[in-house]
Amino acid sequence: QVLNTSDIESFHSRDFKFAINYWTSVRGHSQLLKRFHGGVPQYALDLFRILLKSGDASFVRAAIKDEVNDMGGVFFLLEHLHQAYLKPHSQQLGLSKKIINVNDTEKLLEALEIVSLLLKSLIGKTRKKNDNVDYDIALLYLWYKRAWFLNEFASTTSLTATQIENAFDGAITVESCLANMSPIGENLITINTIDKEQLHNIYTILIKSWAQSSETASLGKALGYLNTMENDSRLGNLIANQIPYNSILNLCAQKKDDTTALKIWDRILAPESRVVPNSITLGTLLLTLVNANQLNKAVTILNKSERGSKGLLLTNTTCYNIVLDGLAKTGSQGADKDAILFLQTMNELSETGANPNVSPDRVTYSIVLSILSKRGIPAEQIENILLDCHSRSINNKGIEPDWIMYNVVLNAYATQSSKNKDAAKRAESLLRIMEKNPKIHPETVCYNSVLHAYAASKDHSLEKIFALFEEMKVKSKAGNKRVSPDAFTLNTILNALVKDATEESIERARIFFQEFQELGVETDIVSFNTILKSMVKYGKMKGAESLLRKVEYDYNSGLSEIKPDGFSYNILLDGYTKIGTIDACENAKKTIKEMETLALSKSDRADCMPNIISYTSVIDSYSRTKLIDAGHIAEQILNDMIEAGISPTLICYNSVINCWAKSNHPDAPFKAEALLNRMQEEYNNDNDLVKPNLRTFTTVMNCWAKSKLDIAPDRAYKILQHLEH
Repeated sequence: QVLNTSDIESFHSRDFKFAINYWTSVRGHSQLLKRFHGGVPQYALDLFRILLKSGDASFVRAAIKDEVNDMGGVFFLLEHLHQAYLKPHSQQLGLSKKIINVNDTEKLLEALEIVSLLLKSLIGKTRKKNDNVDYDIALLYLWYKRAWFLNEFASTTSLTATQIENAFDGAITVESCLANMSPIGENLITINTIDKEQLHNIYTILIKSWAQSSETASLGKALGYLNTMENDSRLGNLIANQIPYNSILNLCAQKKDDTTALKIWDRILAPESRVVPNSITLGTLLLTLVNANQLNKAVTILNKSERGSKGLLLTNTTCYNIVLDGLAKTGSQGADKDAILFLQTMNELSETGANPNVSPDRVTYSIVLSILSKRGIPAEQIENILLDCHSRSINNKGIEPDWIMYNVVLNAYATQSSKNKDAAKRAESLLRIMEKNPKIHPETVCYNSVLHAYAASKDHSLEKIFALFEEMKVKSKAGNKRVSPDAFTLNTILNALVKDATEESIERARIFFQEFQELGVETDIVSFNTILKSMVKYGKMKGAESLLRKVEYDYNSGLSEIKPDGFSYNILLDGYTKIGTIDACENAKKTIKEMETLALSKSDRADCMPNIISYTSVIDSYSRTKLIDAGHIAEQILNDMIEAGISPTLICYNSVINCWAKSNHPDAPFKAEALLNRMQEEYNNDNDLVKPNLRTFTTVMNCWAKSKLDIAPDRAYKILQHLEH
């Protein structure tokens, strides 16, 4: 009753001492330690703390010499604490992805601290000779677990000074743990009386520890211990455990070291080797080859392993998925055909019973669908693969398609809808199938794919788009937040309205933008620039100016996170250019000054600094006015740009020359030709960006041709001769 109570602090330590003595006298210390397996309740952890506080070392000493596990009770305790708090999250391509939440991380830290205190309590105590070995083995394993914890969680867990001292004995890096651990292990393997199973476990811990290190020398250290282990005659025929080899192969995968991985594989397969590889061994080797861009070698080894190695059938679904994922990453020419062939092979092997371990799973189908989509395979064919997966899931619930797999097909229809007249309708039909399946819950991205399909289609049915949008709003307001409209929804609708190219649709786009902001949807700069560009395109400059000022004000006031950028202001400048009035030119010059002020006065507005597009737009605006001083003004803007550290291009020079040509200024031909000579000189000095082109020469010649000067024909002819050469 004492051991099962949750109100442990209400009992005196002598009650625990009595309970412990009674329990261990009847069942043994190992049975008490087994209470930790699968869950480690809080009262059990508190129990250890109170025992330590009571100063009773008898239980601690007895626990170290556990009667079930020769590695010692602390080793046993650590292992089960490790397993109890590791929560398997998912498996992708054979790599076990494990997550631990905050509370579990704290439990692990507490477990490390308790075991550290257990071992520290034995320091200075009289121990038997065998106890010393078990003590060192437990200490070795503790350092291994410390290194593991730091490797997994150091970047996401803040350790207090007390935790560092109590749980890690002052070590704060994986490397410092290895530095403390290695001498202990190296000393243990020199003890001739040590049990061979213990010896093998020590080698395994040393190899695994170095295999999880990021140190440059980690692979060499792990291989060194492996070589020593293989040559240690005391192990006899015990070397049949794949764990050390798998650990080194895993390190090779991280380092993309296919050469070392293949050598390890050859050692395992050697006739004299007593190591029996498993599917993890093969999978890790394949992952190494895939990471090292050696896909052909991976395929070759996979095919050989399918026929058996050392009389074993090593391949499983994960092995095929690893190679398939490599195929997806390469994006090679025939990847789609190879992916389908892989899928057919896996189905055939599993269905005929030749290898029941390679039945395709959800990951398999997901990768195949992704490959086909990226290769631009017709969406109907991709949908057939999805339907095949669905039909097979009737007998195998583990491969039932999820919304992500459906969305791959939806996205394929969206991508191909501009050329496939039925794509949008087919995408919506597939969405309705998803909605009817209680196990599949379409997400916002699924609706966005269908919206995109309609927006990209030739008829871009606005009615369908608005209907889907309304459906998303209704479901979201009803509590289904999985389908809440987002920034991509807005951008898709805005693009469809802009594509419609009517004054009504542009106004509707502006209203939609405001509606999304009112809905609390996080609109972004892409959405804003899309609507701004559409307003400018259709001459709604006043509205565009007003919208830009409002968004600028909201950002500066902290009311919005949308920050107008240089592209936003360049859109406005482009609008002024197309108007071609003196007022528009003045507005363009003011906008340039405003951009400069923003960029220089605020650290987060550097992207508003005018660029070559900005200056060229202002210059172009003057070329449309036919002002007699347009050339002077344009050339001054060109010089301002150069002073700002922006190198002019051919387009900039041509724009200024064009301003002179249209200005009717008496100096226009001289100024235009001077700019041509300036460009030619810069080009001769290796500035390829300003090499005069045909337009440059003809504009200057036209400028002379319009002149009434007597020298005009000769000057124009000389320019023509220069052009011919």
